[in-house]
This record gives sequence, structure tokens and C-alpha cells, in this order.
Amino acid sequence: MPKSFTTTSSKQTSFKGMPWEFDLLEQDLEARYVGFSQGLPIAWGLAVGAIDNSWTEEAVIRGLDWQGRFYPPGALKVPRVQPQRWHTVTSCCFLVLFETKASDMNEARRVGRPSCRALLALMRREYPAIEPDKALWEGAIVWPRPDKMRMTAALGTFAAAQAKSARILQRVGLGMAKLEAGRFPPQFLQALEWLALARSAKVRPEKFIHLWLAVLSLASFGASRRLGDMRRVRNYTQAMTTGIAGVRSPLAVEELNVRFGTAYKARNRLVHEADDSGITLDLLGDLELAAFELVDFELAKLGMPIVR
Repeated sequence: MPKSFTTTSSKQTSFKGMPWEFDLLEQDLEARYVGFSQGLPIAWGLAVGAIDNSWTEEAVIRGLDWQGRFYPPGALKVPRVQPQRWHTVTSCCFLVLFETKASDMNEARRVGRPSCRALLALMRREYPAIEPDKALWEGAIVWPRPDKMRMTAALGTFAAAQAKSARILQRVGLGMAKLEAGRFPPQFLQALEWLALARSAKVRPEKFIHLWLAVLSLASFGASRRLGDMRRVRNYTQAMTTGIAGVRSPLAVEELNVRFGTAYKARNRLVHEADDSGITLDLLGDLELAAFELVDFELAKLGMPIVR
């Protein structure tokens, strides 16, 4: 690894709501890192952690258009934005590099991200100590000179627009005072677990599947497994128009079914055609809101509505 590095700085991004995509690499990288490549071919890199004591020396595997680099603790430094400094990785880690042959940052990302992950999957089979879920750094790399490597500091951070005081946190929390988790039925616990997993997932298809499973956990309870997903969903939402949990208007329920129907089409394309193009951030946000309408309905049935 060359000893001399340079990088381009960037600022934190503030938000009011909670976005689905925290990944700053989704932004326009050409605008974010003006003049980064200076016409040089860009390599895309992804560094991930490894189990402790996996290796004690640096090693390099060189493919035709890629490299795999093994680093012991303290051997790799990656740029950070906040604070702007170089960060020493204190654990064993693995860095995979793919030579994109592009000089445009966005094009390098387009071909580099899937290629690095494909290579990582193959490397993980041969080196089980690699932990793909522990991403340490990802971004673009160029070599202005053989002994000098320039890396982006794309893994920045998000920050809330305004920190909440303890008083506000407690006041908002009072709305949840009626919750008694020990009374949650199994299907409701499962749905909430899927919702939590959706927020911790790393890629959009995984986020989407977790959200869809949250919906099915509730819609499938007590339903025949021979029914299709949307039939089970519609049967469930129909029950929201009657009962002790409060009546939803048929118009509101039908609008909810339309939202689930849109998600179901994206589900079919993903499952049957391996096509995730329909899984947009808007779809994820809308599906999560729809799923939480079912959650609120379940809480109302339990006599534990969250007061807002």
C-alpha cells in the first residue's frame, strides 16, 4: 500500500425526516468530487472487516482486472469526512479493488459496486474469515503516480437537523405508555421484527423483502396457505372496516390495497424475473407507511393505541 494519500473533503448532510437511503455514494459523485480523477482510470474499492487474528501479514491477490488485499490490524488507513482525517483500521480487514476503466465517477460506481460485491462473494467462499456485512470503506481510487493513491472519503455521516431535548423525547414517548410487549401475539412480534430488519438491511431488495414479510406476517395469520399474497392481504384489510379496533372507511381500505398492489408487482418482478428496478426509495417509504397502518390496527385491537 502506498504511504502517500490525498482526498477530497465533503460536509455532513442534514435531514428533517428519516430517509431510507443513508448511502452518500448514491449522490452525484461527479459533482461531489469535482476533478477527482483528472482523466485517470478509476478503480472502485470496498473494504470489509474480518474475524480477529485472521492474518498477521499483508498479502495481495492480483486478478486480470481486480485486486484483493489482506491487511492485519493497523496496516490500512481510510479517509473519513467528519472529522476530516485518516482513520486507521484496527482490525483485520480485506480490500477488493475493481479496475472500472472509467474516468467518470458515476460510471465507475455503476460498474464498480456490483463487481466488488460479486468478487467479495467469491472471496468469502475461499476465505470464510471475511465479514461482508462489516463495511469499513467504499469509494473510488486513482493513482496519480505509482507511489501515490488518491481515495474518496465517500463514507460520510448524516446528522439530524436539530437535536431533541430529553423533555421532548419523554413527551413523545408518553404516547407509547400503554404498550405491554408481553401481550403482543406471535404474529405481531414477527411483523415488528421484520420491520426492524428492513431498517437495518443494506440493500434495497433486502429492505423490500423484509417489509413485505412484515405485511404477510399479519395478513397470513389464520389464513389458508393456498391463497396468494394479495388475496390474504385483501382479506386482512377488509377486516379493518369492522370490529372493535375502529372502523376504516372502504375508500381508505381500497387505497391501502392499491399501495400493497403496487408493492406486490415489484415483488413479482423481483422474485420471478430477478428484476429489482421497481424497488425505489419512494416505494420503500410508501410500503413501510402502509405496513405501519396494519401495526396501528393491531395495537388498537389489543387496546394499546399509540397516542400521537
